[in-house]
Amino acid sequence: DLCSADDDGSSFAELVRLTTLQVCYEHTPKKIQPQADKKLTISKDRRILYRRKRKLKARLACLISQNPDSTCIPSIREEINLTAYGIQQQIQSELYHREQKAVSCVKSNPRYFFSYAKRFSKLKSN
Repeated sequence: DLCSADDDGSSFAELVRLTTLQVCYEHTPKKIQPQADKKLTISKDRRILYRRKRKLKARLACLISQNPDSTCIPSIREEINLTAYGIQQQIQSELYHREQKAVSCVKSNPRYFFSYAKRFSKLKSN
């Protein structure tokens, strides 16, 4: 009997802990390591712009709710608009660079070019 060996029951508590740990190791899924060659779909610069826009919008909402007559509101709105324009420019730049990369390697790697061009096809092929 496990409880009679110890007066305070520490050996039984240790047995329960080890059994629980063993069950957790057996039934917990392994952590999948991210592949090193996969890139994030959103660039770091664009994520920074998104974060800046989100913070400015929160600041504007707080300012409007607390002090609607503030003189800073138009400047914050202007900064939000400039950040949104920066995001648009970043997206257009990334699309342009992808297109230039596909065009430049059409001779050396035609599969890359045709997989790029297939995204813009209106018809689905088999």
